[in-house]
Amino acid sequence: MTPTETAKIITMIRALAPQQRLADDPGVLIAAWHAVIGDLPYDAVERAVVAHYRTATDPWITPGQIRQRVARDAGLLAPSEQEAWLLAQQWVRRAVRLDALPSAVGLACQAVGDVLRSDAPEGVRHAAWRDGYRATASRHDDRTLAATADQWAVIAPAARGRLALVQGGAQ
Repeated sequence: MTPTETAKIITMIRALAPQQRLADDPGVLIAAWHAVIGDLPYDAVERAVVAHYRTATDPWITPGQIRQRVARDAGLLAPSEQEAWLLAQQWVRRAVRLDALPSAVGLACQAVGDVLRSDAPEGVRHAAWRDGYRATASRHDDRTLAATADQWAVIAPAARGRLALVQGGAQ
């Protein structure tokens, strides 16, 4: 995205949420926002802003929230805890290979696999999974959001491929 496109995004945000306080100096404002979201494609950023204001009850949006929504829309963030638990259960039943799981789910399965495949009560297995997955998913998402869009372009096809394999195996 170019600095001019970043300025268009800021103009859109100002129009949609005039109460959001943004820096008064346009050059500083554009440079700051561009430093955080300038590596993202303009159309993806615009979709993220529009989606935010279609559903948000809070008018504020930050460049980090935009990055997060773009990454989520691209399928790069860890699945929800509930979805990940269902995927882990498929792995326990050997319906899905570990390398076919989204990376955060696979790493959590590796970390707590012995407990997941044990005869422990389901509540114990689920608690161990939840704690392991939350830590793994958080680290995964932090690394993803800190990466540049160029790095995402390398990650995205593989992430979508693993997710497609998992969804296909779930049927």
